[in-house]
Amino acid sequence: MANADLTCPNCGHDLAADVSALLQSARTLLETVERHGIFVGSASNREIKHFHRLTCKWAAEIPSHNIVVFQSHDQAVAAGYRVCKTCCP
Repeated sequence: MANADLTCPNCGHDLAADVSALLQSARTLLETVERHGIFVGSASNREIKHFHRLTCKWAAEIPSHNIVVFQSHDQAVAAGYRVCKTCCP
């Protein structure tokens, strides 16, 4: 990342360390979720139901009010969802 001015315009606080810590927390959370096999699908598409890894670009397209969470691959398949061909969960 290029060196950018990450100073709060209101109080002058240096935000670089805060941003760095936030990014590390997000990476840790995603790694934990992936390791424990949590997958998401959309409740809105009744014709074609796919499930995704949280890191999949298609998972990011699911509106928050339509997200269905599965604890395992088998649980998603048992609910009638098919594997996403992009992320292959």
